[in-house]
Amino acid sequence: MLLPYKVYLPINEMKKEIQKRKRKKLPISEEDAFVSRATFHILNAVKLIADARSLDLENSTADAKSAIDTAIKYIGEITKKERRKRKGLYTHDKFFKEIATDAITREYILSKLAGSVSKRRSKRSNVTK
Repeated sequence: MLLPYKVYLPINEMKKEIQKRKRKKLPISEEDAFVSRATFHILNAVKLIADARSLDLENSTADAKSAIDTAIKYIGEITKKERRKRKGLYTHDKFFKEIATDAITREYILSKLAGSVSKRRSKRSNVTK
């Protein structure tokens, strides 16, 4: 039970910082604004990434940071894609509450991970030739 909490803590700190900036009416990068609404999806993405890359989230702070950073990057890419698709109708709040968002994020992340695995395999086979 401690592992999910350990991964959640840095994400929650980012969320708190974004919320604090919103309350103070300070500018927030649109690329970071989604983090305060996507905590659950980021945690799920971290699990997918850690499983696919065999990362040791329990004992390696570097692995945990890498998985969190990658999850935020991928979910940021999803929000950009959805914003373009929905045009003026997109909001982070609405998107991250929709039932379909789980499937959208899962499919996107798994496809990105499959692509990165095949790229690594290709590089390894080129090195051994």
